[in-house]
Formats: sequence, structure tokens, C-alpha cells
Amino acid sequence: MKVKCIELNEDFLTKDKVYEATKSVMFGINIYWVVADDGCERTFPRSYFEIVKENEEMKELTEREVYANIKEGEHWECTDKNCEVSDIVLHNGELAILRRLNISGDKIPSILDKTTFRLKRQEYSLRGFWGVWEWWRNRECWE
Repeated sequence: MKVKCIELNEDFLTKDKVYEATKSVMFGINIYWVVADDGCERTFPRSYFEIVKENEEMKELTEREVYANIKEGEHWECTDKNCEVSDIVLHNGELAILRRLNISGDKIPSILDKTTFRLKRQEYSLRGFWGVWEWWRNRECWE
């Protein structure tokens, strides 16, 4: 996770600088493990930092950035509806590039460096949940 230093520690931290951190608890105290300015991993109280929220949903990447950064199971949608490529998906180690169907026969422009892609979040359904809920609710052992 990313955290921003809000309390100055003159020896190891710089105020308003963003660090990569790992949460932990040591002797009952909430701490972060942070790679400090001197390059060593050190512990600091969580009160020294605030969490930096990254909005992955709004993040847009170019085609080359998607190819370089795509992770297993990710689905990237093209933001330009007139582009030849509609989606880029990595599934079971295989990269799938989905193209738009061109019914009219018009030439569809290929991807340009300025074309961006947005990460599509997985959509979940509660359909199966309600069946399991009813089954658990109606069990005899609950009575």
C-alpha cells in the first residue's frame, strides 16, 4: 500500500513524500514497515502517515502500457468506440486481443499511441448467494 508522510522524522522520512508500506503490529502497537530515505526498511508508527488511495478504476493506459503491465485475469476495455481493438484480456497466461465486428465494411482505424484502455472491474452477482442464504435459514439445526 502507499502512504504519505504527514509527520516529519528528520533522520529517515521526508514530509509529504509517498512511500510503499506494509502494515504490521509489534508489541501491540500498530506500525508500518517502510523503506526510508536511507534505503533501509524501518518501522514507524502509523500516526506518521496517511493512506494514499489509488483509484484504479479511473486509471487509463495506452496500448503499450497495457501490454507491459497486464496481470492474470485483467480485462482492459478500449475507451475509443471507433478503434479496431475493443478489449485486451490475459487469461491462463494467454493474451487475447478482441476486435470489433465491422458489419458495414467501413475501415476501422487501428490502435494509435493516444488510444487509451480502462481496467474493467469484475462484476459479481448475488443470485447464488440468496439460494444459499435460504438453505441456511431453513436448516433444522437453527431451531
